Formats: sequence, C-alpha cells, structure tokens
Amino acid sequence: MKYPQLIALAAMVASAVPVRAQIVVQPDPPLDSTQAVIHDALYLLRDSLQFVEAASSRFARDRDMSSDAVLRSRALTMADRCESVVRITDEVKAVVGRSARPDPDPKGDRPRYLGALENLRSRMQECSTEFTHLAKPEAAQELRDYGIGKGHRVDESIRAYDPEISRYFFVTTGRRYEPYMRGAGATPTGH
Repeated sequence: MKYPQLIALAAMVASAVPVRAQIVVQPDPPLDSTQAVIHDALYLLRDSLQFVEAASSRFARDRDMSSDAVLRSRALTMADRCESVVRITDEVKAVVGRSARPDPDPKGDRPRYLGALENLRSRMQECSTEFTHLAKPEAAQELRDYGIGKGHRVDESIRAYDPEISRYFFVTTGRRYEPYMRGAGATPTGH
C-alpha cells in the first residue's frame, strides 16, 4: 500500500470511532412555567447576595486606609444591600410557597430550604440594622473596630445558605445551581 492511501485509511478508521470531542451534549429540557418562575426568583436572590458580598469586600478593603466618612458610606451601602435581600427573600418565600415544588417532596427539601431562607433573611435583617447603626457619626470607632467582623458574619451566613439553595434548585428544576457567575448576562436561562 502506498503511503497516501495508508493515511486515508487511517483517517477513515479514526473518524468512525467516536471520541470525547465528538459527543453531542443534549441541552436541558425547557423549564415549565412554575420552574421558570422559581428559577428567576432564586437567581434574583443570588445576584442580590453577590451585591452584599461585594459591599462587604469593599468595606474590608477600605477599613484601614479610608476616612470615617468613606467607611460610613460603605456601611450605608452594606445596610441598603442587606435590606434589599430581606425584601427579595420575602418574594422568594412567596414564590416557593405557591409553587408546591418539588412534588412529591419525600426528603423535605422545600421545608428545609424555607428554613435556610428564613435564617438568611434573619441574618440580613440584623446586617441592615447593625450597619445602619454603625453608619452614624458617633459610631465611627465601633465601625472601624467591629464592622469587618460583622461583614464576615454576613458572608458566613451566605455560605451557610449555599448548600440548601443548591439542593432545592436541583430537585425543583433538574438543573445545577450556579452560585457564582461572572459578567453581565451570565445567569443561565434555558427556559
């Protein structure tokens, strides 16, 4: 056999054997209307929690080198963002309650998620109250001394919420929850 014919035969044999790069991944089936509403509500909450984490990080970054006025501004931003999460958790709780998903719920995923959501709401309410207080001029030293610890507790409460939202999201929509997406428009849609 000639060399070019051997190469042609090898190419034909190689193309007949499927390789990983040739496997076609089927897209997820579309979400029904209830799943789409749950999906959108949970990702709205996720996005709001990311704003809280960003505010906490900015506060931690600026604490040692910023004026009291800047720190008060950061504290007010933190309080506003936490209050926003409180409002959104109320909306999410209503959506989840109306949806009655998953159905059936033999493992109690919905009540467990609602409990985690209530814990998150409670911590965000405390965050809003604490940082509103710390933003007052007379609390400047307390803000500088203890604000970062309060911000870390908020971050920890978000981390504690993540496993429950991931589980609930999966059993409700059949899709993996993406807790951190970077960039505008990165929220997975698929409905």
